Amino acid sequence: MATGEVYRLDPAAAGIPLASLPALGDALEGGYYGGLYSLAGTGTATHALIVAPQSGGQTSGLAWKSANTASAGTESTFDGLAATQAAADAGSHAAADWARALTIAGHDDWYIPSQFEMLALYWNLKPEGGGDFPNSEGPGAGVNPYAVPQRGEFGYDTSPGQTPAAAFRLNQSQAFDMGQIYGVATQGSTTTQQRTLSWMDGFCGAGNKTTNRYWRAIRRVPVTA
Repeated sequence: MATGEVYRLDPAAAGIPLASLPALGDALEGGYYGGLYSLAGTGTATHALIVAPQSGGQTSGLAWKSANTASAGTESTFDGLAATQAAADAGSHAAADWARALTIAGHDDWYIPSQFEMLALYWNLKPEGGGDFPNSEGPGAGVNPYAVPQRGEFGYDTSPGQTPAAAFRLNQSQAFDMGQIYGVATQGSTTTQQRTLSWMDGFCGAGNKTTNRYWRAIRRVPVTA
């Protein structure tokens, strides 16, 4: 079950018209368009996800936290901004501090994606086809009610296929590293752990908060019909 509060970016923002969004993987407001997302989990888009450039917006060698202890406010499975901000406010959360300190192309609202935000990106920007694996820390086999369109189970070795976004394909300039497990901002069901997603097979797991991982920052912007 999804938990946590929605952290509002800008209640007054008019948003980008859906018809004005670029193709998946094309440049958008400091990064690259990663697809549509519904903070309400209704299948109706509320935001566009923007992936930070790999250069400057991806890092490794950072842990989520300096101790394997619970982190208040990081329970949300769908709102990475809320979880990242809570972690940064608490202190001793290196990956959250890194993301919230980023300024890229004049934008300073970057954060670590939640479990479902990262899973939405996996569906849209998977570097290579095949090899998908059932989840453990959440709905099985890729189900994502917050993605737009909402996603059902992975088709083993068939879906999601390789992304149509050329820059995010295997070994290209913006691709997620298929050999790595990326951390997400969502605390594990065991509160001493942090949730993760493998870009090899979509496996959603969890591990110690003190383990160094790969991290990719994102931001999101409101959209209008």
